[in-house]
Amino acid sequence: MDIEITLHLVAFINTVLVIWFKTDAFLVYARLLGVSKLFKINKFDEEYKKDFTLDYLTFLSMEYNNNFVTKLISCPICIIVWGGIFSAIYFGALYLCPVIILSLILYFLMSKLMDQ
Repeated sequence: MDIEITLHLVAFINTVLVIWFKTDAFLVYARLLGVSKLFKINKFDEEYKKDFTLDYLTFLSMEYNNNFVTKLISCPICIIVWGGIFSAIYFGALYLCPVIILSLILYFLMSKLMDQ
């Protein structure tokens, strides 16, 4: 049972990371659900028209002057580490710490494959 939870968490964390860092799904769904104003996506779209190399995370860093939250959500290692820590706390088990290591390895392998 313990290994199942670990593998599910690794898969979940990596799915979230791939969607966040490698796709524009967040932007698409935010627009679809009508919350684009909340996430300043309309303003991002205006800036994107001026500079097609701009991505959403860079825009957030510029918009919020590199505050802690924008630094946190733009760092895959940070998200993996905190996701592993919160998972271990939530499930009350330190055996979930390998989630962090496995997630890091899997995410960076998947990133390499997707960039080729």
